Amino acid sequence: MRVSFKVAAALMTAAVLVVPAALTAAPASAQVSRAAISTTARAAAPTAKLSADRRYLTVNLDRRFRGATVTVRVKLRSTYVTLGKLRLNRNGDGRLKVPAARVRSMKAKLPTRIIKAGKTIGSASMSKAAPVKPAPQPPILPAPVPPALVLPAPVPPAPVLPAPTTPAVPEVAAQDFMGSGDQVVPLAAVAARSFMATVTGAGTSNFIVWALDSTGQKSDLIVNEIGNFPSATMLVDVPRGETIDGFQVTASGTTWTLQVRPLSTATSWTAGQTNGQGSTVLAVGEVTRVSALSLSNIGSSNFIVWAVDAAGHEFDLLVNEIGNYSGTVVMPVGTRYLSIESVGGSWAASRS
Repeated sequence: MRVSFKVAAALMTAAVLVVPAALTAAPASAQVSRAAISTTARAAAPTAKLSADRRYLTVNLDRRFRGATVTVRVKLRSTYVTLGKLRLNRNGDGRLKVPAARVRSMKAKLPTRIIKAGKTIGSASMSKAAPVKPAPQPPILPAPVPPALVLPAPVPPAPVLPAPTTPAVPEVAAQDFMGSGDQVVPLAAVAARSFMATVTGAGTSNFIVWALDSTGQKSDLIVNEIGNFPSATMLVDVPRGETIDGFQVTASGTTWTLQVRPLSTATSWTAGQTNGQGSTVLAVGEVTRVSALSLSNIGSSNFIVWAVDAAGHEFDLLVNEIGNYSGTVVMPVGTRYLSIESVGGSWAASRS
């Protein structure tokens, strides 16, 4: 789970990162978003590539911008127009579908800009992927006349062996932790599959929780708040082939609790309406056809909704807003869970 600023991005012709003045002037005790980036960071040679059919635009920044939501703008004639918003993945990359009304206007070498929080963080000259050329076909030759066939002696069929099966990755065991102040919390049994973490904190200073991989490196930012943090359940997305071995808690003067639970224990919601407060994970059953999902949120902070597959990996960002929200989105085929982040807010959902 990651809490991020709602940001905007647009495409330009040179790579520059500018962080809003509100962040650079804030005192050390000011609240910092979980997606905040160093004020001295600069995007390294960003690129913007237009697909051959002009319907998709791929943006490449770098890993320092992972999880950031950006707005893509492109210069048509003498005016920059907004193509849309996208959230960058863990490598700082993203793919934006070009609005149908803009497809015919798109072409290579258009000046483009990438904007975050109202400030240009990167620029590039749009390039265009070359269309795929069909492979040359060999000439059709007349079929040679085969010689008379000599049939071999019949061979008994080989035994059919069952296909090898990959053992299922076990879910994480339920584990509870509590404490105060800064601590490193190792898991009694490491997690090789995505799971849920329910966190609370009571205090007045910074409260930060990171998930740690098998090498002790920070893998997923779970919480980054100041002061009291009400109970919230977040998805911890474990990358394929990796494990989460523990947590690092930074909480000077704060008492906290942390509960680890497998995804199989997520609240079930398969039809009708549901609602709640704060962040949670919902098990929505197996979505086998495109479905409409109506969502609303009342609050002043981030409202983020991800579609999650059966393995517990986030694969489609459905909503990424700040403050109040109301709208209907597509719940794509393959969705098994919904990860809802509404820090300090109240949300409602209905499906059809």
